[in-house]
Parts: sequence; C-alpha cells; structure tokens
Amino acid sequence: MATHTPKPIDTSTVVLNNAQWRLIEQLAAHAHDVWAKKRMEDGWQHGPARNDQIKAHPSLVPYDELPDCKKDLRSRDGRSGHQGGRWSRYRRFARSG
Repeated sequence: MATHTPKPIDTSTVVLNNAQWRLIEQLAAHAHDVWAKKRMEDGWQHGPARNDQIKAHPSLVPYDELPDCKKDLRSRDGRSGHQGGRWSRYRRFARSG
C-alpha cells in the first residue's frame, strides 16, 4: 500500500460571499441529517455524552440545536479563511487545511 502524504491547500485568503455561506450551511445541515439518520437506524439515541456502550451521542439533535462550536462556520473574527477550525462534513470542502 502506498503512503499517503496529505497536501492541504492554503485557504487563508479565501473570502466567501453570503450566498456561498448559505449553501455551505445547507450542505452541513444535510450532512448532519444523513449522519444522524444512520446513527439512529443503528440504534443510537441522544444522550448527554457520547457513550458507545449504550449508543448515546450528544449531537443527535436537529442541526439548528447544535452548539455553535460544533458548527464552527467562521472563525472568531468572521474570516472565511480560518485554518484552525474544526469542520464537520461538507464544511471541510469549503475551507481545508
């Protein structure tokens, strides 16, 4: 098997317009619903903390109810090129690195 060497591109100067941010938000909400649906089909339920033994996860809530730190759409200063944020699913495609 070949060794993979990740080569993320620098997106620190990327600026997205409002329509692009709305699309990213819609895609992130959709991805969350796909993830949640699969988890629930596998017997997972909402719980105050993740617990693999009883299949509980705190993020099994509607996307709009997720805390902002789980959404992390923009950096604290509002710039779209933030490099250190934790992106969920589709947001990773909007800015990586």
